[in-house]
Amino acid sequence: NTIRVAILGASLTAAAGMAMAQVTLNFPTQPVKIQQGQSGTVNLNMAGATGVTGLQLTLTAPAGMTVSLTPGAALTAAGKTLVCQPPTPSGLVTCLSIPSPTPNANLIGNGVLAAVRVDLAGFTGPAGSSNPLVLTGMYASNANADAVAITVGQVGQIQAVSLCDLTGDGV
Repeated sequence: NTIRVAILGASLTAAAGMAMAQVTLNFPTQPVKIQQGQSGTVNLNMAGATGVTGLQLTLTAPAGMTVSLTPGAALTAAGKTLVCQPPTPSGLVTCLSIPSPTPNANLIGNGVLAAVRVDLAGFTGPAGSSNPLVLTGMYASNANADAVAITVGQVGQIQAVSLCDLTGDGV
């Protein structure tokens, strides 16, 4: 299964004409193999996070797949967590980073932003089929609530494998 990431946003410039910091999101370069009916995790990494204090994202899963997000080390080190709405019937999950346990304007650093758990329990597609996992509605802000531009670096992949494939090698 291929994860395709579409980011909505434009490159922003500061009032003084200087380019604002730009956040880049990256998935691992190697595919994550998940056996049908099982679940697995892929990390969503952030780089170039200069001045970022808050984030929002929406993740859409294909039919039969369920996703959930937990905060990664970059969020927890900044004293923040993720609050996500329950998945909608169409597979949308929207998450917002918030200070935890107390309000703060701590900067979110580079590293693992979130662990994305992908559950194939309801997935009925054939092994090896490609199903997009789409990331949209991505917004970042600084301590003044100004927008920070976001781009995608490395797009990741999830490869569904047969339950008979005990080693995940496709055989």
